[in-house]
Amino acid sequence: ATYTQDFYIDQFCSYEIPSTTSMTIDKCSGKLFDDGGNSNYSDNSNGSVTITSTGAASISLNFLSFSFENSFDYLKIYDGSSTSSPLIGSYTGTTLPNNGFITTTTGSVTLKQTSDSYQNESGFELNWQCNLANSAPSANFLISDTLSCTGEVSFMDASLNGPTSWTWDFGDGTTSGVQ
Repeated sequence: ATYTQDFYIDQFCSYEIPSTTSMTIDKCSGKLFDDGGNSNYSDNSNGSVTITSTGAASISLNFLSFSFENSFDYLKIYDGSSTSSPLIGSYTGTTLPNNGFITTTTGSVTLKQTSDSYQNESGFELNWQCNLANSAPSANFLISDTLSCTGEVSFMDASLNGPTSWTWDFGDGTTSGVQ
């Protein structure tokens, strides 16, 4: 007999924020460093990373270390999949962000590192872990406008509890599987 268990083993990998670009990591757990890794972060950095995990209800960050040039170099953390998402906080200096523990309200978190050209420090090290929903997904959406002269409106997913797939039926004979 064959037995298969999904999500039984999850690789714990280490990543660095890119210095000047952005990247997305789709993993339930891992370790993240500033762009310098175990060394000091670079001058003039402006990179970001989005951590996401399909089916996650939230992402928990656990900061192990934090040291940025106070009032000049920053780590900004956003509750969602981009720097347009709500800002959780902007951190500088040597105090662990939020006493070292941050949990998002969505299944994604975006971290943006910026630094000037003068002094750089050891940066940060954190571990992350996704948190799966405790209850069944709940479908919901937002609409751009309820009045339209052209009949065209935009729908935005507002589903809760970590759905992994979508099938929207618009009632006009068309459907979509796009989130």
